[in-house]
Amino acid sequence: MAEQYTREKLWSLYKNISEELKDALWSEDGSDAIYEACERNGINTEDSRKVQRQSAYVLLGLTPPEEFAAALEKEVGLKKPVAKKLAQEIFRTVFFPVRIFLSELYHTALGSSAPPAGGVPPIAPSSPQSPPISPSAPSVSQKSDTYREPIE
Repeated sequence: MAEQYTREKLWSLYKNISEELKDALWSEDGSDAIYEACERNGINTEDSRKVQRQSAYVLLGLTPPEEFAAALEKEVGLKKPVAKKLAQEIFRTVFFPVRIFLSELYHTALGSSAPPAGGVPPIAPSSPQSPPISPSAPSVSQKSDTYREPIE
C-alpha cells in the first residue's frame, strides 16, 4: 500500500509547484477527462477517486510520470493492460499539456509526443541544441518541387 501523505505534506508540495501545475491539479477539464477515461475503461467510482489521487501525486511531484501506470496497477488494483491504457489516456489529456512543467519538476525532459503503446511516457535527456545539418544534405530551396504549377 502506498504511503499516506499528510495534508500538511501535500500542502507544502503544492506551494512549491508551478502555477501551471496548480491549474492542472484543479482543472475541471482534467478532472472530467480522468473521470471519463475511468468510465470508458470500466472503473468504478471508488477506484476512479483513487486514480484521481494518483494523478494528483504526479502533478505534485510524488510519482514520476513514467511510474504512473505501475502506480495505477499497484495502488488502485487495476490489471496491467487496463492500467497502461488508462495511464496513456491520462498522460495525453492531463499530463502532456503541462509536460514542460513536469519536466522541470522531475528534472527530466518529457518527450514531445504522446506516450508509446507500452503506456510509459518517453523520458529523454535534455537536448538544448538540434542535431547539426549535414553539409551534403540538400536544402529545401535546392530541390525542385514537381507538384507546383509554374507561375505564368
